[in-house]
Amino acid sequence: MKKRKLQILGLIFGLTSMATLYAQEQTPLLHEDFGMGYTTPAGWTIMPGANDANMGWNLSRTIGMGYGGEGGFLMATGTMSFWDRDEWVITPSVTLVKGKTYEITFYAKLPGYTENEKTFAEIFRVTAGTSSSKDAQTEELLKISTPQSGEYTKFTAEFTAKASRPYYFGFNICTPKLETFSMPGVSLDEISISEKAEELSKDASLKTLTVNDNEIEIVSGKTSYDYELNDNTAIPVVKATATDDAAKVTVTQATTIPGSATIKVVPQSGEADAVSYTINFTYAQKSTLLHEDFGMGYTTPVGWTIMPGANSTNMGWNLSRTIGMGYGGEGGFLTATGTMSFWDRDEWVITPSVTLVKGK
Repeated sequence: MKKRKLQILGLIFGLTSMATLYAQEQTPLLHEDFGMGYTTPAGWTIMPGANDANMGWNLSRTIGMGYGGEGGFLMATGTMSFWDRDEWVITPSVTLVKGKTYEITFYAKLPGYTENEKTFAEIFRVTAGTSSSKDAQTEELLKISTPQSGEYTKFTAEFTAKASRPYYFGFNICTPKLETFSMPGVSLDEISISEKAEELSKDASLKTLTVNDNEIEIVSGKTSYDYELNDNTAIPVVKATATDDAAKVTVTQATTIPGSATIKVVPQSGEADAVSYTINFTYAQKSTLLHEDFGMGYTTPVGWTIMPGANSTNMGWNLSRTIGMGYGGEGGFLTATGTMSFWDRDEWVITPSVTLVKGK
């Protein structure tokens, strides 16, 4: 691998790793940078156009012309005469697996051709086939119409294997016949074929969230929720599921009230994209529905029922405010006093009505 190429590819990889879709790095099934010589690499087929032996793809290593400025590359040059330019490079066989998708990447200079202010329709294609013959290159994966930039540009084509078997990939430059000479060179370098990297989801959102099987409404982007419990409720049980079925969900239950439960969702892309959710538990404030301290007088408060025993009018609950006898030493209070005679003491105080809520 050429030194400058390593630097540039390193930059490309660095940028890719920060993309929104995370992918596993793949080892190429085929990689060719055409080395430093002029010999066709083993297994490659390089064919000139059928009608013009003066043209075709040839290995070159002209200083400054290869991708990265050094090393070998392929260049299609030559005179045009009266025939179409139809030059082919076909890779060695690469055994692929049915149903999997593969990427063919390469760098190319496609400068196009203009003469007397007329631009000619030159076409560059990438194809796939089942043999090294150009006639077998029946599936077109990429078609580029020139003119393009005169600088090296990275291109990517995709191919999904229809069967598990060897495949060959072709690179073809073709131009309609012109009565002219010295067509510009088209350069090709750094050809790779790899299984397409699996794109990993970074979705760490929640699909469902419940406390004691009571659903909590999930708000997009919200990671902290408050939940109020009745004061007679045991420590709650939290359950959660992720939006992405492939994500891992871990729930840490609360151990005390007040306290918190946490939910951590780790997506396919890993810990770097994990999201933690918190549920903060508190007990509900107590509501005082009735309070009576019997004031400072001797009058029964509204709604209260004070009854003496059925058989002894000398006994029963009575309001009093004897100094030092009430709670705290002052104010009114109820006292049950009186003589016993021959009857049970059976005295009653009954509160006013208090409206309560089922389950509380």
